[in-house]
Amino acid sequence: MNYLIQIMEQIKKILAGLNGWQKATVLGVVFTAVVGVVALLVLSNTTAYEPLYTNLDPRDASSITAMLKEQKVDYKLADEGQTILVAAKDKYQLRLDMAGEINLQGIVGFESFNETRFGETDTDKRVRFLVALQGELTRTIEELDEVESAKVHIALPQPSLFIKDQADSTASVLLRLKPYASLKSEQINSIMSFVSHSVEGLETNNVTIMDVNGNLLSQGIANEDALAGNITVSQMTLQQQYEQELARSIQSMLEQMRGPGKVVVRANVSMD
Repeated sequence: MNYLIQIMEQIKKILAGLNGWQKATVLGVVFTAVVGVVALLVLSNTTAYEPLYTNLDPRDASSITAMLKEQKVDYKLADEGQTILVAAKDKYQLRLDMAGEINLQGIVGFESFNETRFGETDTDKRVRFLVALQGELTRTIEELDEVESAKVHIALPQPSLFIKDQADSTASVLLRLKPYASLKSEQINSIMSFVSHSVEGLETNNVTIMDVNGNLLSQGIANEDALAGNITVSQMTLQQQYEQELARSIQSMLEQMRGPGKVVVRANVSMD
């Protein structure tokens, strides 16, 4: 106690020897230091929030917030409910915990077959398989950098006893592209080929792709590929004919000099 009284007396003596400007400066420094210490204490006790998920569908946001409430995890909403914020230290652990519980965007894949459903008919299995296949195709297409979201719809006709009465399988793909993004013809063709090769009996020209603005992206793609294929075959045929004619002409000229049957000519031509 005496030690503190001595310190206070020394501070008073120091202040007494200062003029008004010096006293104001000292008090300002002390006040700034006190405010800084208080701010650090407040900030150290403040929880930093970071996005757990962004651009959520309302149904997905509802499922996630319900699980967070059940686990008594504090969270905040942003971007009109499309973004969920949680404590930065818990973000990654929560994502891992929810990976097997929350099915974002309601996409159901082949994991639905991990559970056994008693009393399920063949028709039920067929429908569940179709839904799972659509989900898996959707997930894969959404891996493209230009695609924000996708929906795949597959129409599989009922098997017919007669081949001539068998209807064709068809598929439709709806794409929401990212802002300022666009797909090249090669990418659209790749999507069409990917979908057609994933569904039994589905031809590439029976796959339709459109965006959320109503633009038919797949229009003319299949015809362009067929036309390109025909041009390539025609070029190869023309090249072979030209090589054969050139070889016969050179061989005929050399046989006049060397004699019949003493010359063999092979011609290889590169055409632009």
